[in-house]
Amino acid sequence: AEVLGKNLIDDGYIREEDKESVKRVILASLEGKEAEHFEFPLYTKDGTKRIDVLLNASARRDVQGRLVGMIGVGQDITDMKQVTRERDLALRNTRSLIKTANAPIFGVDMKGNINEWNRKAAEITGFTKHEVGAHSSTCMRDFVALRNRDVAIPMLVSMESRFPSFIVQKPLHDL
Repeated sequence: AEVLGKNLIDDGYIREEDKESVKRVILASLEGKEAEHFEFPLYTKDGTKRIDVLLNASARRDVQGRLVGMIGVGQDITDMKQVTRERDLALRNTRSLIKTANAPIFGVDMKGNINEWNRKAAEITGFTKHEVGAHSSTCMRDFVALRNRDVAIPMLVSMESRFPSFIVQKPLHDL
């Protein structure tokens, strides 16, 4: 009951920097236009905690079909946004580590195609990241020296048996 009758925008529920965008959504809803997936922050009563809200807003009509207001259905996405920020930070840190590591680091997809190739891998093999990633058919077995295939191929075959879609270009046992 404490908030009933108060103005959502003018009575302190919305911060100054967010007022214009919230006002646009409300006005659009009052014109009969729906707003979906609109994000905006609300704050706790004491103003110390931000709550990120994902809002769907639509016109509210009376029994005669006249516009009488808007209805907003929101979802608290604060925790989801925090998890997303943490994930993005971890991804940036991982990318930085891969890029600058003093050890060769490479990645392969489920088909065995190279999808990551760091600076050190390029330095010691002579193949640039562009060269190994330019063709979707670039498989790890393409980089196994002939003199090492008697050791490496059985190891890759073992991987193939544990991860059936790891190598798809040509069955390893046919090499």
